[in-house]
Amino acid sequence: MPSGTSVNIAGMPRGALAWWLIQHQGAGKTLVVLPEEEEVLSLVDDARSLFKIPDGGLPQPFDIDGYPSDDEPMRQVSLHHWLYGKTALLIASRESLALPCDLPSAFRKRSFKLKPGLAMGRLKFEEVLSLAGYSRNERVEQVGEYAIRGDVIDIWLAGQESPVRLTWTFDTLDAIRTIDLHTLRSEEYLRETMLYPVTAGQGATLSDYLSEEITQIVVPGKGEENGLTPVDGDRDTEGYQPLPVFGGNIDRLREQLVKWHDDDWRVVIFCHNRGERERLEELLIDTLSAARGSRPPWLPPIVVGELEHGFIHPKFRQAVLPNSEIFGRFRKRTRLPKFEGGGGFASPLDIRPNDYLVHEKHGVGRYVGLQSLKVGKVTSEYLSIEYKGGDKLYVPIFEIQQVQKYLGAEGKRPALSSLDSASWERLKSKVKEDVAKLAAELLSKAAKRSIRPGYAFPPKSHLETEFAESFMYKLTPDQEKTLEDVEQDMTLPKAMDRLVCGDVGYGKTEIAMRAALKAALAGKQVCLLCPTTILAEQHARNFSERMADYPVTLQFISRFQEKSEQKKILEGVAKGGIDIIIGTHRLLSGDVTFANLGLLIIDEEHRFGVKQKNKLLALRETVDVLSLSATPIPRTLAFSMAGIKDLSVIETPPEGRLPISTHVGLFDEDVMAKAVQSELDRGGQVFYVHNRVKTLEARRDWLQKLMPSIRIAMAHGQMNEDQLEEAMHHFLHKKVDVLLATTIIESGLDIPSVNTLIVEEAEEMGLAQLYQLRGRVGRSKTKAYCYLFYGGGGLTTDAKKRLEALKEFTALGSGIRLAMRDMEIRGAGNLLGPQQHGNMAAVGIETYSKLLNEEIQKIRGGASDESPEGPLFEMSLSAYIPEDYMPAEMERVQTYKRILSADNVELGKIKEELIDRCGPLGAPVKLLFDTAALRLIAKEKGIAEVHQETEGILIYFRPTFTLGEKAFQTLIQSPRSEYALIPGPPTGVRVPFKEGESPLDTLGRFLRGVFSSSSLAK
Repeated sequence: MPSGTSVNIAGMPRGALAWWLIQHQGAGKTLVVLPEEEEVLSLVDDARSLFKIPDGGLPQPFDIDGYPSDDEPMRQVSLHHWLYGKTALLIASRESLALPCDLPSAFRKRSFKLKPGLAMGRLKFEEVLSLAGYSRNERVEQVGEYAIRGDVIDIWLAGQESPVRLTWTFDTLDAIRTIDLHTLRSEEYLRETMLYPVTAGQGATLSDYLSEEITQIVVPGKGEENGLTPVDGDRDTEGYQPLPVFGGNIDRLREQLVKWHDDDWRVVIFCHNRGERERLEELLIDTLSAARGSRPPWLPPIVVGELEHGFIHPKFRQAVLPNSEIFGRFRKRTRLPKFEGGGGFASPLDIRPNDYLVHEKHGVGRYVGLQSLKVGKVTSEYLSIEYKGGDKLYVPIFEIQQVQKYLGAEGKRPALSSLDSASWERLKSKVKEDVAKLAAELLSKAAKRSIRPGYAFPPKSHLETEFAESFMYKLTPDQEKTLEDVEQDMTLPKAMDRLVCGDVGYGKTEIAMRAALKAALAGKQVCLLCPTTILAEQHARNFSERMADYPVTLQFISRFQEKSEQKKILEGVAKGGIDIIIGTHRLLSGDVTFANLGLLIIDEEHRFGVKQKNKLLALRETVDVLSLSATPIPRTLAFSMAGIKDLSVIETPPEGRLPISTHVGLFDEDVMAKAVQSELDRGGQVFYVHNRVKTLEARRDWLQKLMPSIRIAMAHGQMNEDQLEEAMHHFLHKKVDVLLATTIIESGLDIPSVNTLIVEEAEEMGLAQLYQLRGRVGRSKTKAYCYLFYGGGGLTTDAKKRLEALKEFTALGSGIRLAMRDMEIRGAGNLLGPQQHGNMAAVGIETYSKLLNEEIQKIRGGASDESPEGPLFEMSLSAYIPEDYMPAEMERVQTYKRILSADNVELGKIKEELIDRCGPLGAPVKLLFDTAALRLIAKEKGIAEVHQETEGILIYFRPTFTLGEKAFQTLIQSPRSEYALIPGPPTGVRVPFKEGESPLDTLGRFLRGVFSSSSLAK
């Protein structure tokens, strides 16, 4: 292809463009300019995939990059590759051509090669990062961020799939390693890597990087002609045609393949993954065998690749078919920064400053924060808790297990306990009495379910594995763990009752689909209950598409169907002719019977009424139940926390998901109008929620007068089916700019082009409802905005807390934390009966749950007096994690919890992890691990408490623990200067210090001296 020219490719189908570009790429560079931004990365994937065609007659693979307007870091990487000749083919949109960037000279200064052995001071390196646009954070979560811990710098470089870990020794870079996004551990070593800028500079555009030696190809938009003259010899842009429409019809595909084969065409098929390929091969072998009467001697090559668009060329007898165009399943391709939870779900009860905590011995206080204190020569960290009258309690990290987060059943701010009274112990004793009475009743109800034999589904079959592998997206670690949990539950011979909690769009539906397929393939029926018809319809559509190639029958039922049609469907359910039925609470009606129900899936259970929930409770005793929720109701969540219901949490966002920017404030006409216009200016659409049917039409007239140019449609639950369907059809097909609606949109609508949400009178709505509404936007790669306006009549305390919580929890995966905050705001309700309501308010839900679990354990088989967290250590030790070693306070608290609850094996892993993530252990951290290891030995030897005194340490054994004979003889026969036995119960021992000993040394000497040759009594 000649240089410095533009080639007219008008009329060429999009599927053929990538093929044509590869074939005509010369030795120089080529810039392809597309009319639409969303086509850029799709064309990049298409071009890269085509190199996988076997014997395709293509040139050697070369580098192809995209220059997307909505991914600034990626543009910088592509620009660097373009500048230095690494990229032969650059694909950009018209919009991106005008975006500012550095001049080539400035860009070179902001790019940097990193190699082990690099001599550069840490401060100087931070200057380099700042110049390149990187920002410091406590933890690296997206491209362009870096974190410093000790001698280690984690950084997510532009152009990398995951962050890297840089280890420094003084002023020298020692090593570069990749980081596992889930475990945060380092993995393989890198010889070198490039530090590209993550922000664009000023002074130039992409045109400044072009020259006469660069070929430019301009692709016209629909209805456009670019007016360029085709280059001589390039008439072969003609003749390409789009693929026939197959619509998922395998017979139609088979007929076409047979015709092409008989006419000696070259055919290749692309699938997204191995599962898709295996299933398509099976279908093709079956249908071609049926057509030919025997197993076909030929099959077209089936290649795994990201090709979305295909083409045919009759002149060359060539056909390229992607699976997406055969079945109409197009994958949304994004290359945006990944957001990761990092280490998975730590706890919904992570404590923050100003949270209320419950100390087992001292009661309710307010958490101030971690505080480092030095007493004499000993430095350590303490949890600082404020009590009544401003009194402070400093809790050593080795007593952290005595502290729980307070979540009140009333949702009100608790009264602070007093440090100088015994009222807390009296209150806790009363609660224990009530809990003991309740535990037996609760267990008898729960036992009915756990003891009742359930159906044990068979192990995963070949079809299930194939179905799983055909999933078009990479599973997140949370999804994988949840799928393992559900698989294990279903194969056990007892009824499953599992809650899957995850944000909107985080993959709960895929988990439900796999569970449903497993049940259906085993000959059991599946009932999927949804709170709204819209959501049920969406599920029915998604399930049907995913299961189209599998031997299951699926039906959808709703009140909008004709009575005769409903009757026919229900007869099929009753006779067992329907494997999966999807619908609303209509499925809980008295005329619905199942032939062999095996799995009940409930989507957003909190949206069902009391009557429906009672019916669900009856079903729960006999079948496997899988509940799905973005923000579970406090009662359900509290049940899960108490161990009555199994809980799986999906908090790792899918690739490409961006957090939603949330604005909370008094209704402002100008702010609202500007938000609407900004969305429309970027080609998007708007949801506008006005939750009053009576005034909805007047609101539409007001909006139309305020913004005459916008197109508005209305949607509410009192419209007839045809009106509602027409409004939604117009909105889906972009004939309407703004959908003015009630909260009918909160479930089920998944429209990627809608990325601004405006809610009036948000103070009137619940937190879960607001969270669901916000989940209607931000479903694509586009940045989304949510405006929550409240009226001028003032906010109640609870309403203010709800709106503040929603604004605070804009981070991805916040649904579970919002549910916890919901419990704090409005409480868990009547969780276990009215008699227990006040008890939970008094001590907090987590403390109450702990007491309840202790009672349950006693009834189930006699609870041990052994503390699950290990013995209590009250000793002066400089054992802690310095702030400069791990700067994030919450991370230090979580690490203390992990260390103090770990066994020996896990303790070793945590130590390795800390060295990996933060660098070599300093003296305080080494002592922390030594102390934790000694606690494990002390726990094994029956020790309950160790207290430091002026002259030595005082050790108490567990009340029911019996010393072995040799250990007892050693104690009573030793001189008083060695050990002094204190008769029990509980038995105690006083051990004097020896010269130069620390309390930990003294404890170690005692354990070696007394237990070295003795065995413990059983």
